[in-house]
Amino acid sequence: MKKFLTIGEVSKIKRVSAKSLRYYEKLGILIPAYTNKETGYRYYTVEQLLIIELIHICVELGIPLKNFKTYITSQESIDIQKLLADGEEIVNDKIKKLEGQKQFLSNVFTHVMRTNAVKDTPNEFIEDIPDRYFLTIDYKNDLSDYNAVNLEYSKLFEQSMNLGIADNFNQGFFARWENRQCIKQIFLEIPNPHRDIENLYFLPGGKFLCKILPFEEFANIKAQTDFCIVQELFDLKISPHERLIEIQEPVSSEK
Repeated sequence: MKKFLTIGEVSKIKRVSAKSLRYYEKLGILIPAYTNKETGYRYYTVEQLLIIELIHICVELGIPLKNFKTYITSQESIDIQKLLADGEEIVNDKIKKLEGQKQFLSNVFTHVMRTNAVKDTPNEFIEDIPDRYFLTIDYKNDLSDYNAVNLEYSKLFEQSMNLGIADNFNQGFFARWENRQCIKQIFLEIPNPHRDIENLYFLPGGKFLCKILPFEEFANIKAQTDFCIVQELFDLKISPHERLIEIQEPVSSEK
């Protein structure tokens, strides 16, 4: 019996419970090399340790154990080529999602650091801001209706996720005046997507006149130009506090 490993030995070597090994047997994805009919003891070969490792990899990748049978050929061997192909696809997708989450955390950090730097600035200031890209939605309702605004934000968040783009954690709205009417668009800033998107708005970089205000006051401010950006500032405080917004207006090159 020395050429076999007991279920206890396999459990210790591969750090898998005997209960799991019996479950693998029940699923038909790992059959003991030998079962003593009198005692019911199960034994495995050294080669089967590799099968257990492949099963563990599938678990880590999120492949349901019941699907492992799809990698077993009619000759009862593992189709490693198919498993590799599926594994690569899953891993690449996970990497893409993790990179997106890492980028989002970086964007949040950048936004919060800037918020902390400017939120207590009492006076207007000029800042040189690089090119920016925004997903936008036309909006005709009252901007003070935060529930309605949040609904539009959620649509843009969902779109950015579907596009596989981590948003820049800047959200707000554009306001431009045409024929004495204010045209409004809800926006979500994103990195350069390097692709054509129907509701993508490109804003060239330049100098912007910036003003920090409590959210309740922005409606009473008269814009000095025909275009302005109103974006919310977040500092990630976990308790309720005053909401701040930042108004940005392009500075004319003539100034």
